[in-house]
Amino acid sequence: MRDDALYVHPLCYSSYKLIKGTLSLLEEKRVRVVLVDNPVASGALESTILSVPYLVIGGKPAAVDPLDEAEARSLLEGGSAIVYEAWKMMARSILASGYLTTLSIVHGPEVLPRLLPRGFVEAALRSNHGGHSPEVAYTGEFWERVWRRLWKKAPTVVAYNYARHAYWSLRALGRKADPRSLREHLESEASLESIAQWIISMSSLGRAGNPLSFEDKGVATRLGEAAERALEVLKTGEVAEWIAGEEQPTIESDASFWEALGRMSMQSG
Repeated sequence: MRDDALYVHPLCYSSYKLIKGTLSLLEEKRVRVVLVDNPVASGALESTILSVPYLVIGGKPAAVDPLDEAEARSLLEGGSAIVYEAWKMMARSILASGYLTTLSIVHGPEVLPRLLPRGFVEAALRSNHGGHSPEVAYTGEFWERVWRRLWKKAPTVVAYNYARHAYWSLRALGRKADPRSLREHLESEASLESIAQWIISMSSLGRAGNPLSFEDKGVATRLGEAAERALEVLKTGEVAEWIAGEEQPTIESDASFWEALGRMSMQSG
């Protein structure tokens, strides 16, 4: 029997859309649906799964976010992946992960090629399903292109993930978390210092992942610039409107989604 698994987190909008779009196929193919809310019990840490949704087919990395319904269906039915320029695929998959985006900001372009496990590289490049060989990711020019794309878009990723955590913290404390209240919270609480602190915290597992010195000029420059640009994005109000007005309420209110997720995750246990 083929070892197929889909790693997801219910509050991840990409995971939500993928499960909604492929529910019948996942059940038909008896794909294990693994929730990564407990990274140890789920095996996510052991398998170095750094972003979701993450699809494994036949025990091998198949694809990682961005992963839409059409591509997932093709892969699960024995077809090919969606493939384009390798560096663009890599940049998109890193940017789809808040953790990897912040890790990239903290460590910078020189360390970037050594930050990613081979399984992630294979999944991002769709190496096992008609994509690029992992070896293309070990050239200087490849990572130069990846870094330019990352640095352009990383602050926006930071802004959305920072706001997402603010939304969850308000909910956890029993406070109102509609678009207006989240926007007001961000306006009063978000600052260069708090965003830089969030980037450092997000990029680490405890102390692991922190650079050896935060006085390093490169680290300080990247943190400061990324935080400043993320703050500008937060001030637009569009982030709060999307997260508290559309994304999270859509997930939280979808009873059929939670019922199906509970059923599939229990069957996969």
